[in-house]
Amino acid sequence: MNNYSGVLFLHAISKASADDLGSLLAHFQIRTKAHEWQLQPLVVGTVKSVIDWSSAADVAPQLVTELALLGNIRFEVTLNQTRHQIGRRWSFSPGLGIFAAAIDEAGNVLIAENQVRNALYGSGNDLLKTQSALRRLLGTAWDDDLERFRAQSYEVEKTWLIGLG
Repeated sequence: MNNYSGVLFLHAISKASADDLGSLLAHFQIRTKAHEWQLQPLVVGTVKSVIDWSSAADVAPQLVTELALLGNIRFEVTLNQTRHQIGRRWSFSPGLGIFAAAIDEAGNVLIAENQVRNALYGSGNDLLKTQSALRRLLGTAWDDDLERFRAQSYEVEKTWLIGLG
């Protein structure tokens, strides 16, 4: 029996949706470790959390779909790489929708050779079109939108570590 695990990064979710999250996770038979909710100062009326999860079935794609249906939410779901499967990352941001990619152990996006060839040859000699195609493959628009949430999430830990020095 395979065991699937990863991390759910809830960058910004309404308080009401956060209250309902437990039943959504239970619906997919997802086990989680204890987590705390913190106010998300970047979006009024939302909270944030980082949740380690595991499941006996590969339910990450279905979880991503259900979370995206909540609408005004920003999140990322990772699926850890194992001997039998590549890692995956899904990112969601309002207005952009869902971005999905294969990732390595360090979280780098893996792009298949044929995707790179299509980006290069499908753009002709137009460098801007090539750059745009590569940015789409890398999910750059999602990274650009979510980076301020990622950076803000670690501000407390960074301040605490600086205080140790």
